[in-house]
Amino acid sequence: VKVIQTLLIFVLIKSAGDTLLLQEINAFASILVLAVLYFTMLKKYDLRFRLVNFDEIKSCLKEGWHLFMSNVSVTFYTNTVSVLLGFFHGNVYVGYYTASEKLILSLKALISPISQIVVPKMIALSKTSKEAVIAYKQKLLKYGTPVFAIIGVLIIILSKYILQIVFGKYNHN
Repeated sequence: VKVIQTLLIFVLIKSAGDTLLLQEINAFASILVLAVLYFTMLKKYDLRFRLVNFDEIKSCLKEGWHLFMSNVSVTFYTNTVSVLLGFFHGNVYVGYYTASEKLILSLKALISPISQIVVPKMIALSKTSKEAVIAYKQKLLKYGTPVFAIIGVLIIILSKYILQIVFGKYNHN
């Protein structure tokens, strides 16, 4: 469905004025996914929707209160920055912040393959001895710290140019 949705966006969206069409495509994709999931639940698992009363909702909230509050607090924490920034400084700064945040997340994603290599190796070493794990961690710190420190300093020094390359020139007004 996502592939079809993406293809429809690339084929049908021609200008910035096509926002209504974009919303229609996104809504259609969501409805299609929900329909497929609903019929899969009916066929495969014989699950049915039913109305619940207020006491059942209250009981579920009471039992899952800690999980509910954890999710609310994380959502509040992750979304508050851009909302407050927009409230006090406007959409332009929210756009700058969001673009920068996406760039940081993409840089973090580059580190992910390293952990996918390191963790299995550490698990294998832990089966042999604790000393082997400690030696491996020390080796990682010895070589990894300077490499990531240099990368971090270069990113800070070159941040203006990196932002211009990735996002293009911007206007401060």
